[in-house]
Parts: sequence; C-alpha cells; structure tokens
Amino acid sequence: MCIKYNTCFRNNFVEIETQIILGEDNSKYLSPMIINGIIVDTDGFEVLSIEQSENYTVDQLKIFDYEIKNKAYILKNYNLKTIIPINIYDRINNKSCFENLIIEMNNHNNETIKKLELFDKEIIVDNFDLLGAFEKLFENVKQNYMIKICAVCKKSSWHPYGGIDFFNHLCFKEFAIEYYKMCVKDKTNIWSLMDKNAGKYKNVYLTSFCNEYEE
Repeated sequence: MCIKYNTCFRNNFVEIETQIILGEDNSKYLSPMIINGIIVDTDGFEVLSIEQSENYTVDQLKIFDYEIKNKAYILKNYNLKTIIPINIYDRINNKSCFENLIIEMNNHNNETIKKLELFDKEIIVDNFDLLGAFEKLFENVKQNYMIKICAVCKKSSWHPYGGIDFFNHLCFKEFAIEYYKMCVKDKTNIWSLMDKNAGKYKNVYLTSFCNEYEE
C-alpha cells in the first residue's frame, strides 16, 4: 500500500507544495521529497538532509540553507508542515471519521522545534520523542475522541532498541494477552517477550491503524 501525505516546505527562498510518500519499495519508511529536482530525505521527521550532493548543481542547491556533516547536507532555516489523515472515533456523535493531524518541523539555525496539531490542540515534541507527543495529545482529547492509531493502541509498544521515532513501534496483537500480563514493560522484559514470540510481531509506524485497535 502506498500513502501520500501532502506537505509544504518553506524557507527564505521558496515555498513548495509537495508530498511525502509512505510505502512503495519499503512500507516502513517515508520516501524522500523532491524539491527543485533534489531528493530531500525526511528521516522520519527527525532531520532533513541531502545525500550525494555532488549529483546536484550549485543553482539547484542555492535555494537551501545547509551545513555539511559526514558528506551529507543537513538543511536548516526551514519550516515543514505535513498533513496526515488519522482514524478518529467521535464519542459525542458516535461515529468514526478521519481528521487531519499536522506534524510540523520548524528549524532555525539547526535547532528544530517539532509539534503535533489536532483539532485545537498543539503538543511540542521534546527530544525527538514523537511517541510521547502522541500520548500527550491522546490525553488531551480522549474525553471526546478516540485516536485509533498504533501509537496509543493497547496492543502495541515502543521498540526497546529501535528508538521512539515515527517508525520504531511494534504491534503485539498476535500475542496481546501475554503482553497485557507483563507487570513491568521495561526494555529487558519487552525484548524477552519479542524473542519468545519471534515472527509474531511486526514493526508499524505511529499513525498506522487497523480494525483490531484496542483502547
């Protein structure tokens, strides 16, 4: 399955409407954006970068502010807003629907502030912790809405050795009862559970959803 997310890249030189694609060759990762003919890697909403910069001309690169780290061009001084439709259950009107979640990256001199927006709620993302931001957002809206995505599903967990970003989440629905019974869900215990159930769990991205969502 291939999902396209509308996104807007803006800096002092350009404002470009483009798309980030989830799927195609690898369903677990976001495909790079194409800006001015240049492939810009989103790295899961962590940082924007340009690899193999030698393939591009000076004229192509002049629309970006950047610094060079380990042969990659790391972009700075930009704003990126990406719209992601997510599955919502409206408790007041008793119906399911899709609502637009906005993930925004605002970079100034290589310092990036990220935030989530849903309805009239806004959450600042601390220390690259998108999962934590989703959980705070859920707490803010759960009285009126159920956010039916993997980030806040009872059958899922953060990856003990994969970080807490957009891609490193785990679905344990195939052995959910065993997962529920864990008294302490720390790194060691979750890894032990994964080892015991090898092949039964899968990586998911935070905004995924399925019909087996459990609040």
